[in-house]
Amino acid sequence: MRSEMTPRERIEAVFAHRESDRVALYDIIHNIPIMEHFAGEAISPANAFAASLRGIGRALDLTRCIAIPGSGERVHSASQGFEYSFEWWTFTITKRPYRDVEHLAECVTREIDGIYDAMAHGKLTSDAALIAQLTASDAQSPEEVHDIYGKMCKALDPCVLIHPESIVGLTTAYVRAGWEMFIYLMGDEPELVDRWLTCLADYEVWRIHKIADRELSPVALVADDLAGKGGLFFSPKWLRQHWFPHAKRCVDAWHEHGVKVMFHSDGDKMLILDDLVNIGIDAINPIEPTCNMTVGGIKTRYPDLVVTSMIDCDQLLPFGSPEEVEVACKQAIDDGARGGSFLLGSSSELHPDAELENFLTMREVALTYGQYGNKANWGAPSWQ
Repeated sequence: MRSEMTPRERIEAVFAHRESDRVALYDIIHNIPIMEHFAGEAISPANAFAASLRGIGRALDLTRCIAIPGSGERVHSASQGFEYSFEWWTFTITKRPYRDVEHLAECVTREIDGIYDAMAHGKLTSDAALIAQLTASDAQSPEEVHDIYGKMCKALDPCVLIHPESIVGLTTAYVRAGWEMFIYLMGDEPELVDRWLTCLADYEVWRIHKIADRELSPVALVADDLAGKGGLFFSPKWLRQHWFPHAKRCVDAWHEHGVKVMFHSDGDKMLILDDLVNIGIDAINPIEPTCNMTVGGIKTRYPDLVVTSMIDCDQLLPFGSPEEVEVACKQAIDDGARGGSFLLGSSSELHPDAELENFLTMREVALTYGQYGNKANWGAPSWQ
């Protein structure tokens, strides 16, 4: 076995397609028992920030989307007429300001002008924000995002924190509008939708160039939720014409700063996997076992694509046995870890229903069975 690496060295090796000392662990932890186990103390309102980050930092090699346990549900009314509720890391829009599609079109037109005005003045704007608890989502400027992010990186050390999430813009648009009104807007005002998506991507590219810092992290996440378990929300043809050019600009912007890019969308992405690879992504996230995606199948087509997040968190991690988790983790390692382009983790996040013992099993498999120096332990890949 190679000498023990730091998490940063391990993640650098993953994205350089090198085998390191062991398989790296990447996950999102929204689970108090797991945080407390690794923090070594109970989490309370007084120590929530420090203890949560310390626990996450000791448990993983790579993480993102930090949400500090709060005191319960909060309802917030935003100035632009939205009302939404937060509960820890989740959110629900309870009220939108749009009366009808015509009113939505008027508002979007004003928002586009407001977004470009905010960029001109070096300010972030809620008009371009996905209403979610993303990294430094309350910041007022890109410089403040960078400052908050840097402090979180320090608190999580030695775990690596992915750069603040880059949302290309499609999710932002359909979440803000609501699905029904967004679909009607696509039909009634297709040119306005294109202007909106272009504006949101312009904003994100501008933000990337302000916050990118490879010294803090070698990895960024570019995201839009394009699919569910049943497949894509939009046709591949529509995405190729209206979305992929914007996604490529975001990927290219991170690459200009020497930062590798993990692409995130839930669901079955197989119909557009070739397109995603062609715009230059370095990693795909997640590989959900219930969504027609397998580690072996993807590694057969793209051996240098970093595969991540493949251990089922819907049923296995909450309800399965440690023995079943061990089998799934070893199979994933057998199928995809050769060559080093592999991150072991849950298929979405370690949510409150995930069992501590099952995560400890997954972590132990990475630390022992996942040692590259012990490759003789690995079975034949299921895809060969």
